[in-house]
Amino acid sequence: MKKHFKMYKNGKRWCVAAIATISLGLGISLGSIAHADMVPNNETPAADTLTTGTPANTNPLQGNDNSTGTDTQSDNQTPVKPEATENKDVAQQTIPETGTPNTFPTINNNTYYYNSEGQLVKNNFYSNWGQTYYFQPSGARLDNGFYNNWGNTYYFGNDGARWDNRYMVRWGNAYYFGNDGALIKNKSLNVNGKDYWVNNQGIIPLRNQFLTANDNQLYYFDANNSLITNKFYHNWGSTYYFGADGARYTNQFLTRDGKVYYFDNDGVMYQDRYYKNWGNTYYFGADGARYTNQFLTKDGKVYYFDNDGVMYRDRYYKNWGNTYYFGADGARYTNQFLTKDGKVYYFDNDGVMYRDRYYKNWGNTYYFGADGARYTNQFLTKDGKVYYFDNDGVMYRDRYYKNWGNTYYFGADGARYTNQFLTKDGKVYYFDNDGVMYQDRYYKNWGNTYYFGADGARYTNQFLTKDGKVYYFDSDGVMYQNRYYKNWGNTYYFGADGARYTNQFLDKDDSNTHIHYFDSEGRMLVNQWLMYEGSTIYFDKNGYPVTGKQDINGQNYLFNEDGALIPNGINRVNYTQYLGTLVGLYQNADWFKDCLSNHTMYYGKVTSGVNDGYSFITAKGDPTSWFYFKEIQDGQVLIKYVDPTTATDIAHSKFVEKAVPLKKLTAIYNNEQNETLINDYANKLVAYK
Repeated sequence: MKKHFKMYKNGKRWCVAAIATISLGLGISLGSIAHADMVPNNETPAADTLTTGTPANTNPLQGNDNSTGTDTQSDNQTPVKPEATENKDVAQQTIPETGTPNTFPTINNNTYYYNSEGQLVKNNFYSNWGQTYYFQPSGARLDNGFYNNWGNTYYFGNDGARWDNRYMVRWGNAYYFGNDGALIKNKSLNVNGKDYWVNNQGIIPLRNQFLTANDNQLYYFDANNSLITNKFYHNWGSTYYFGADGARYTNQFLTRDGKVYYFDNDGVMYQDRYYKNWGNTYYFGADGARYTNQFLTKDGKVYYFDNDGVMYRDRYYKNWGNTYYFGADGARYTNQFLTKDGKVYYFDNDGVMYRDRYYKNWGNTYYFGADGARYTNQFLTKDGKVYYFDNDGVMYRDRYYKNWGNTYYFGADGARYTNQFLTKDGKVYYFDNDGVMYQDRYYKNWGNTYYFGADGARYTNQFLTKDGKVYYFDSDGVMYQNRYYKNWGNTYYFGADGARYTNQFLDKDDSNTHIHYFDSEGRMLVNQWLMYEGSTIYFDKNGYPVTGKQDINGQNYLFNEDGALIPNGINRVNYTQYLGTLVGLYQNADWFKDCLSNHTMYYGKVTSGVNDGYSFITAKGDPTSWFYFKEIQDGQVLIKYVDPTTATDIAHSKFVEKAVPLKKLTAIYNNEQNETLINDYANKLVAYK
């Protein structure tokens, strides 16, 4: 005979009345479906039972069991499914009646089952995977709920599976669900080798007992049968904690009194231990509290843990106006260099980053800037001085530095030479306002002029040839200006601009009165003749030009007041005419005189070509009549002409050169009988055009 149930509401309590009874075997096979009219249903529990969403202070395991009413025989013996009132949220949901066969979809956070025919299973039990599940009248699986029927209480967990052979700790008490899932009541139960009498509410009166219950959690009941909650427990040299629900903290963090603690897989509090997770490292101190915004000194190293307790690794830390660094292992950098992002930093004995500070080691000096980075290939301007640090960060000291086409020098203290002289290896150098070494440059100071050469060394006891001029610098490097210089048996003169007089007259007091003449080598003429712009001048042993009648080497000469030699006592025959006349008479007197008579003898001066600098006489139109001449050293005159005997025609004839002593030519003039005649010859020469 079947037993039928009808659910009805009595006030605020749901009651179940037996409508009819028959004998029934409740064997539920794995994977089978059992209708709710054949097995317990917890969707309409009595008011003293727990349903899904039961308030925490409500204990469905207390009170009378009203799951089963009196048996009532139905008229037709047809099974009647119990009426049910579900959770409002679930009842109001519209769930499709058909779906994919043999699937368990999750809809609106509830799990449903569509059987092999694709029909939504409702108000039925389902067994599979060694577990028993219940799908409510709405089709939603019962999760985290109690179910009362047949005078028994059952519990379905968060995965919907019924609890079988499991302990439960709730409301401060311990309970046990047996092999069939029913709550044990009114019977003896052995727990951890000790027998306890379980009362009619299913409470196990544990004392001084640990119990593994619920989801494999550990609980402890003291000597007064009280569940330990929100308390530390000390034993076996370790500390444990039981939380608000009495469960021992396992692989959990505890925040208590503003501190954080951690309990491992055995529930042991971490003390003086590191903890690693989420890619971070934490530390729990001697009291078990997590280090937070704290420094840890351990094994001679210093570590820091931030506001979340995370160990600083590869991170800067700033405080007290200082910067610190904690490396990959979390240890603070102390007396260490750090290379990061291509820069180098240093941290002192207290871990403080060097900033705007020098560092000395290995005989070198380094500098760390405002950002803490070591100066590398950089200039530093500090206290009005400039310093340079090389590729290794080493300060330049007693070293040259070359860049931008310039040379600089950094002294013993590392400071760049600026507006300073450097004496090194017996030489003197100068560096300007920008620290640039003077090279190929003049320097003027103290009313003097100095010169620094291509290598930067100051010219000392040296000649300088620059822009075609020659200068001299004395033992102090001072340029000679308006000064005589004597050496190698000669006398030289350097003018107001410092340039050596070359092929120049030196005038007295800017009066255009010549007092000395300096040749192409800059030598003062002494006891020498000078042919200059048509005049012949003679300088005595002191280098002064002579005037008046002079006896020179046993010969008499007449010089005007300007020192020019006067051929006839008047200043109207120039030097080229005079000397050309002597050359013509010397070479071929008859020919020369005939040309003069015919007015075909010319004179002039060559200003270009191979004969540049020569004077000449010529019988115009006669290619063999060109005689070139010029005064050369040692008082001689070089005569150059075409010798027609050297070839069969003029075009291929060669020039012949011969040097004739000037005195041999002037001897022609010095003969008093010839003076007037020679002057007349000279006057008849015609300027060549």
